[in-house]
Amino acid sequence: MEKNPDSIRSFFFTLALLYGALAFTLLSFGVGVWVVIDPAQTDQSMASTGRYIVLMVMAATTTAGFLVFGRVTGRLALSTPLDNKFQTYRTAIIARCALFEMGGWVAAVMALLSNDRSLLLLTGVAAVLLLLYRPSRLSFLNTVPLQNEEQLLFRA
Repeated sequence: MEKNPDSIRSFFFTLALLYGALAFTLLSFGVGVWVVIDPAQTDQSMASTGRYIVLMVMAATTTAGFLVFGRVTGRLALSTPLDNKFQTYRTAIIARCALFEMGGWVAAVMALLSNDRSLLLLTGVAAVLLLLYRPSRLSFLNTVPLQNEEQLLFRA
């Protein structure tokens, strides 16, 4: 990756597109499940079990997403080359995204299996998490240790 403001902009634009596409896909699938479900045929025992499963998966994957992101970006040193910092940040972002998204997909599939629309709320929560924690220049600056000359690239 070149070290100029345009390449930095394109890096974050690409990550934002990826995040937006994943959130859109998750929400689209959730809407499709909403349309297909017949609430009159809800399997109450499966829905009850599904709520517990989905809540546990959501809690575990969201926590894991934060922990993995922090651990991967925490290994970066100030002396690490900027290209490696970008690659490590991108890896951490993709891992966090996958973990956040996993809970939403489990909720949507469980809603489809049990005909329980209330589980789709958790699919929406996963999509909101994706949008709230999308990659940005500010999050990069707050997460990754940068030398003074590297910080100047972000101000250009």
